[in-house]
Amino acid sequence: KVERPAKEVVPTHEEPRFAVTRDPEISECFVSVDFVRPGWADRPQTLAQVRSKLVEEMFVICLNQRLLMLYMQPGSPFFTASVGETESVRGLKTLSLSATYHEGELERTLEALLFEIRRAKVHGFSDAEVDRARTTLLADSEMAFIERDQTFSSQHLEELISLFLQEAPVPGIEYMARVAKTFVPTVTPQEVQGVLKEVDIRRNTLYKVEEPGGWLRSLGNSRTLQMMRNVVNRVDVCPDQEIALWAETGEASLFDPALARGEVIPGSILEMKELGRGIEATSWKLSNGVTVLFKRTDFADDQVDLVATRWGGLTEVPLEHLPEAVFCCTIASELN
Repeated sequence: KVERPAKEVVPTHEEPRFAVTRDPEISECFVSVDFVRPGWADRPQTLAQVRSKLVEEMFVICLNQRLLMLYMQPGSPFFTASVGETESVRGLKTLSLSATYHEGELERTLEALLFEIRRAKVHGFSDAEVDRARTTLLADSEMAFIERDQTFSSQHLEELISLFLQEAPVPGIEYMARVAKTFVPTVTPQEVQGVLKEVDIRRNTLYKVEEPGGWLRSLGNSRTLQMMRNVVNRVDVCPDQEIALWAETGEASLFDPALARGEVIPGSILEMKELGRGIEATSWKLSNGVTVLFKRTDFADDQVDLVATRWGGLTEVPLEHLPEAVFCCTIASELN
């Protein structure tokens, strides 16, 4: 009989911890803030815990909506930002807030991220934000149910591993879809705000920075660490009454007005041919020089997956267009 391994015990700490890494092979500037909380350590065991998990997922959706609006604004110090639940070690999960930022903009980026945590903790989320999160979560649950016969085996494997290591139930996609349909409509904005009740930007929190650079630039790590401590202290002591409410900007501002008005001139297919040798795919040559290989499959037959490559990759992109080239897939995903 194989014994189930004991859970790791991770010590708590009252003051924040910082780590700065500089490496010449790192291609972008990255910062993350990890909030470790015991309440997120175990997988749901009861229906009440499942409901709490759904509330946490709605919180993640709400905060990610705000972060999207922030990094899409002109002059934003970071390219992209997101929040999500990660598993540091088995049985211990963290709420991780991260961003990829312009070189030299670490201070503004970190301050913006922490202020959004403070803003959500003080003022919470509006009814409209929670409604959007509710719609998104229900849509994801419904899609998982519809595509339950197309679930990758790796997802089932992860659930079985959790069953053995953490005694986590494996109720199945059908059951979880019914649970989401029952619980999600009842979640209130106050419950979503309550996810941050135990979150503290100092206690049990780890700040990590990764930047390109060799040993010479690493000499400035002490200045970076002090700057980060100053940002944490500045945000932590800011009075609640000085933190403004979130200003709704509207999703329409994310789209190109010309595209919305139908003013964009479409391209055309110059050449089309079938590929032989049993590949059963079609090649399209487009007017902009792009070659498209199209293949229909019976797996995930209700969606279209796109993968693109370019000779030379990002090395051929002009410097002024590098940010949008790096994050074009992320932006397209956020815009659905």
